[in-house]
Amino acid sequence: MAPPRIIAGPADMEEGVATLVKVEPRFSAIAIRTGLPALRRAAPGFKGLLRIVTEQMISLKAAEAIWTRIEAELHPCDPVTVLGWRHEGLMKLGLTAHKARCFRALAEAVHGGSLPLERFEHLPDEEITRLLTALHGVGPWTAEIYLLSCLGRADVWPAGDVALMSAVQHAFGLEVRPDPRQMRQLAENWRPWRAVAARLLWAHYRLMRGLPQAED
Repeated sequence: MAPPRIIAGPADMEEGVATLVKVEPRFSAIAIRTGLPALRRAAPGFKGLLRIVTEQMISLKAAEAIWTRIEAELHPCDPVTVLGWRHEGLMKLGLTAHKARCFRALAEAVHGGSLPLERFEHLPDEEITRLLTALHGVGPWTAEIYLLSCLGRADVWPAGDVALMSAVQHAFGLEVRPDPRQMRQLAENWRPWRAVAARLLWAHYRLMRGLPQAED
């Protein structure tokens, strides 16, 4: 099996954008407005997973405030440290009950060896998704964002991401915001660069909201 394609730098982003524009000309206008999207790569590993869980379903501003608190209190954000905290203590840091349980499930899996994060670099997307979503509280979105931002996989498409749905509706002039099934269908022709498409559309979403573009 061929190793998974990685978006390692601007050259990969440029290649991906050029390919996407050929198969979907509407990406051309988006790319002109946004410029080359930021890679927004995050370090892989347990800490990266915790941050993604923290960011689920809340605003960027709220997530940043909660994560700053977590990073300070749970330093060095390793499984042993997380397991040393009670459920109620994790909630006091700003996590919901669901996310606190997810933190502990991830910590137990990594500490016990059933979630071999150190091997993820060599595993296919589907196997990583299977391992992650087998854990309490870890859904497809968390797995997909980890693949995209922490591992740099080139063909990941977080179809259930609300910002992406809104960006697609606005950019493509759709009357109704597409659901995850429609998002997956729409993106089929964008393989093997769906993660570049996601970055372009997230950049478009920031323009929609009047937010500054993300930086690397």
